[in-house]
Amino acid sequence: LEAAAETQPPDAALAEVRHRVYLAAARLEIGGAACETVGAVLSDLAGALVERALGPDLAGRVAVFGMGKLGGRELNFLSDIDLLFVHDDGLDPSEVHRGLRRAVARLEAVAGPGPLFHVDLRLRPFGRRGPLSLSAQATIDYYERHGQPWERQAWLRARPIAGRADLAEAVLRGLRPFVHRRSVSPRIFAEIEELMAVARRDAQRRTAAADAVDVKHDRGGIREIEFFVQGLLLLHAGRAPELRTPSTFEALDRLAATGRISGRERAVLVDAYRFLRRVEHRVQLHAGVPTHRVPAEADAQRRLARSLYPDAVDPLARLTGELARHMAGAAAVAATLWDPSAPPSDRQRALATACDPAAPAPDRTDALRALGLRAPEDAATLLDAAFGRARSPLRASGRARRGARRLLEATLESSDPDAALVPFEAFTRRRGAVDPVWPFLAEDTPAAREAAAVMAEVFATSEPLARFFTDPPPGPWLKAAGDPFELLLDALADPHLPERTEIEDLLARLQDAVPDVLVRLFRTKQRFVLQTALADLAFGPSVDAVGRSLTDLADVVLAHLAERTPCRGPLRLAVFGLGKLGDRAMDYGSDLDLVFVFEAPGRPPDEARAAAGDLARRLVRTLEDGRLGAPLYRTDLRLRPSGRAGLLVTDLAAFGRYHRADRPVWERIPLLHLRPVVEICADAAGNVRVQPARIARRVVEVVLPEALWSRPVDPVRAWGELDHLLGRIWREIARETPRRVHLKAGRGGLLHLELAVDAAALIHGVRGVEAPRTMAERLAALAAAGVLAPGEAEALSESYGFLRTLQMRLRLGRSAGLRDPEVLDLESPVLSILARRMGHSDPAPLVQRLHQERDTISRIVEGRLRRR
Repeated sequence: LEAAAETQPPDAALAEVRHRVYLAAARLEIGGAACETVGAVLSDLAGALVERALGPDLAGRVAVFGMGKLGGRELNFLSDIDLLFVHDDGLDPSEVHRGLRRAVARLEAVAGPGPLFHVDLRLRPFGRRGPLSLSAQATIDYYERHGQPWERQAWLRARPIAGRADLAEAVLRGLRPFVHRRSVSPRIFAEIEELMAVARRDAQRRTAAADAVDVKHDRGGIREIEFFVQGLLLLHAGRAPELRTPSTFEALDRLAATGRISGRERAVLVDAYRFLRRVEHRVQLHAGVPTHRVPAEADAQRRLARSLYPDAVDPLARLTGELARHMAGAAAVAATLWDPSAPPSDRQRALATACDPAAPAPDRTDALRALGLRAPEDAATLLDAAFGRARSPLRASGRARRGARRLLEATLESSDPDAALVPFEAFTRRRGAVDPVWPFLAEDTPAAREAAAVMAEVFATSEPLARFFTDPPPGPWLKAAGDPFELLLDALADPHLPERTEIEDLLARLQDAVPDVLVRLFRTKQRFVLQTALADLAFGPSVDAVGRSLTDLADVVLAHLAERTPCRGPLRLAVFGLGKLGDRAMDYGSDLDLVFVFEAPGRPPDEARAAAGDLARRLVRTLEDGRLGAPLYRTDLRLRPSGRAGLLVTDLAAFGRYHRADRPVWERIPLLHLRPVVEICADAAGNVRVQPARIARRVVEVVLPEALWSRPVDPVRAWGELDHLLGRIWREIARETPRRVHLKAGRGGLLHLELAVDAAALIHGVRGVEAPRTMAERLAALAAAGVLAPGEAEALSESYGFLRTLQMRLRLGRSAGLRDPEVLDLESPVLSILARRMGHSDPAPLVQRLHQERDTISRIVEGRLRRR
């Protein structure tokens, strides 16, 4: 906008930018980008043009709300933009209205084949009869006195898009009692269903092709999904502020995370909404008018199908089948809200049979098969055991049975019910019918439903975490750490990732109660990994936030262990982390990449090195001790000077000399990820204590700058070394085939981007990328230095974030059928489990996005990053 305004009149500048961004959005759409990405581009464009159309003077006096799809950042190519204006109290309304009329006229001015936007103002107070804007207080008063149910529904999707942010926030705050009522009758759904029926009748009257599929208004269409979500928000968001969002996708995520809908229902609706919106985009791009109907003409249908499925043998049959499947699935889910008297679906009947203790064994097995379990006979045997025990809560009466049944239903609806049933049976065995957990789970409250859903997903996700519930360690440790189910409730009541102070406080409480340092650290790690996973499953924090919490846990464990490991002093030893530990980006299964640097002034060199090596070996042995069923952490020491052939510990002076030499780029890259973790000092008597980081300060302030930035890097040589390294990684580690994808080591994978970004930073001398930095921060630094365009940096950051999230889900599931935490078999039935964990009802959208994000990384790295 700024660039266009320098060379053209204001209205022409708006038109040019609108056309250019629409072309970019169309390219994204045709390239297979997610509809929420395309919708966000179009919505942000609308917000920017509305701001420009207002002008700085008017923008300082009014707040502009985007409503409907604009509010949800889900705009179509040919959508009207629904706007609602509010002006500041005390202004002259007539003057404000004149300015708004001019702004709307600018937005509706002809720009090429049509206007910039069609502006729809009918959602304002009093509708078409009302003034263009009311003051903030008059707006709030209107809804308090005259607000209708449909207006409450409309404000669910309101979002400030231009003008005064503080004024918009004041209006939203004043309207909360109207929009988010703390007590709402379920009769509201009858009103919404009537609105749906009116919308369908109107849509049918607007076109002669009444038999064509309308992806927006027909049963199971876009509007029914949106109304389903909005109905649940009207019912629950008054008491649950965490549900409040104008985005349909985010609302579905939050409804599932808090147990208001099941994970399966969320996956069905997300996949249907994404597919139908994509069809809607293609139909509108082809027709050039804001239609929602699949074309009735056979040739037009075939063109639409080929645009969606260019590689399909019969694209039209594929499109017809997908339309029917997605709309039927969405309609079935919506029917559970609109029509409580409707007969149960086949899935509901199967779920009832599977959970019925009196059901005949063959019927239960058939029901489990219908629910999609891979081994229904084995699952039926587990359920028979759970139903048959004398003290089983599933055989009890009243609330205990209802609570156990709720957990069983959640288990069968989890991402991997086959895996989840094993810990479910163990949990019911450990917690008899009189345990207070069952009456709690039976309560008709969001907290109870959410607890059942999250616990079931823990059962489905990770065998080690599930074991924490089914077989918690006894004795003083349990008294100090608390009951695992109480931990679950605490995590759901206040969902947050663990902080370093929490971890240190628990270790302090365990100091006397659990004298064995390995047991103390192992149980502490287990407890806080569980808390991290619960927060991860409950509210989906970013992978960077999860990584910081898991790294804080490793840092505390290392410091606690180092301070309590015997040492032959006097000696000072610094422990550095590299890789994910250095970047504070660990995941659930990360190794600890460690480097040890020591200093012992006045002590014979050989004696000092022997003492430092002995201390380092003790630390590594304890970290890798598997007496409790698994190591505390696995360690990787290959990144020390001279690699495997080098000494375990390095004197500070020798460490500096080694890295001051002209090392190849692949040896300098790890230093970008070097971070001090802990530094200890042992006196002559062997007493060890954590000390101010003298060695670490010398390494960070002197050694690293000299090693990284003191000499230029030859680009040809550096990229050649990187090509050689990547070639070996792809051949010897990734070994990819059409059905085997290596997330980390494959072409377009995590390592490909990480190594290329590091090499580019060294080649171009880009500072500010040293650990601890996230990939997004490193890419932003390259963009700020002109090595990448901002759009390229954002695209790479999004692709990397997706692959890291997928890697996290694989790491969590490695003990439940997903054995290799880096490899995906695209033809394995286990892929369906991962797809459900990523929010998809089937693997196809996940695989499509996986290929898309890897292609993005390969394209930008090979096509742009290396050429600059």
